[in-house]
Amino acid sequence: MSSSRHRTRQFLLQSLYSRIYENVSFTRDVFVSTYFENAPKIDEVYYENMERGIIEKQSELLGLISELAPKFTIKSMPTIHLVILMIALYEMLYYTGGDVSEKVSMNEAVELAKEFSDESGRAFINGVLSEFQKRKWAITHVWKEYTLFS
Repeated sequence: MSSSRHRTRQFLLQSLYSRIYENVSFTRDVFVSTYFENAPKIDEVYYENMERGIIEKQSELLGLISELAPKFTIKSMPTIHLVILMIALYEMLYYTGGDVSEKVSMNEAVELAKEFSDESGRAFINGVLSEFQKRKWAITHVWKEYTLFS
């Protein structure tokens, strides 16, 4: 399952990244046929839940990234780093489809950065996620404290 999950995260990263640049015209079938000889074997349920969730929560996730990396603006951060962080943060904050520890989410994000970025990107992603771990209780406590609907 873990190698399948890792492949799924790679595919998720690539498809979300492509969606940003193809915007409205993005379709998964076109993405697969354009970038892969054969459709990769992925964890479909995980992929669908994560893709839908990240798109729905993108504003919150980007706001959180902005707060965790105050020396940078969202517009100045490489898009690939933003997408990797969104995957990890969504998984740690919202994903309910199975047991995924924070450590696994962080390690997978760093692995994605090694594969799709460079050493400075890996260090940046690790730093942002470490900051999140330090501040997670305060962040989630405030979010849960202020709600209008049950």
